[in-house]
Amino acid sequence: MDDTMGQRLKKMRLERKLSQQQVATLIGVSRNTISAYETDLREPTYSKLIRLARIYRVSVETILGISEEEILHLNGLSKKERDLLKDIVDIFQGNKRK
Repeated sequence: MDDTMGQRLKKMRLERKLSQQQVATLIGVSRNTISAYETDLREPTYSKLIRLARIYRVSVETILGISEEEILHLNGLSKKERDLLKDIVDIFQGNKRK
């Protein structure tokens, strides 16, 4: 990953079709702050970084450029539904669950 944290944040926001104002409202900062994050003029605090990761459904490590992990929230699903989704992911990744 050669892009900056700001570039990654902007890309994630655009992929989710969110405006800077929407993200700002969700994490409790101004739109100008989001703009500063995306242009690498400022870096988010730890708590804001965690909120951004939750909004964009990625790991903090992905935002920091350490990995490219995407997170799928399964809250509210039954065990059977979660297991089924895990099986589907394994199939796409070429793994076999027992």
